[in-house]
Amino acid sequence: MPLFEKLLVANPRDTDALYMKAFAFFVFGDYDRSIEFYDKITEIDPTNAAAWSNKGAAFEQLGNTSQAKFCYDRARGVINPEG
Repeated sequence: MPLFEKLLVANPRDTDALYMKAFAFFVFGDYDRSIEFYDKITEIDPTNAAAWSNKGAAFEQLGNTSQAKFCYDRARGVINPEG
């Protein structure tokens, strides 16, 4: 069992472990599953700019440019809240 799986068993809200899992799905081209885990992260921590940005990249890979733009905008808003 990968380390992030063990961490998630111990704490299902561990955003670092969720991020590792989301990123692994992304790297292997399973963008839908990747988005599921980025969703969990952004629900737990809406200020996680990396999760918003990578979620945008996953949507972009799926051809969903409107959702990708929304996610990229959220990431930018977290990094630079004044615009």
